[in-house]
Amino acid sequence: AHVCVQQTALDLLSAGWRVYVASDAVGSRREVDRRTALGRMDSSGATPTTTEAALFEWCESADTPAFKAISHLAKEEPPA
Repeated sequence: AHVCVQQTALDLLSAGWRVYVASDAVGSRREVDRRTALGRMDSSGATPTTTEAALFEWCESADTPAFKAISHLAKEEPPA
């Protein structure tokens, strides 16, 4: 999160893009680096989100097959 993702997000923001960062899909070797990067991207204008929230947003409607498939997957328990 604190190297590739952060630098890309800051570059995109500088170029005028809207940036969304799925906080549950980025990582760093140390948690302090991850938290700091997410905070810096947020304070720079990137919008924090989650993978699940982004997937449902892309569906645009609950009446689609994609929404139903994602909803089914979201209810599954992750492997231990």
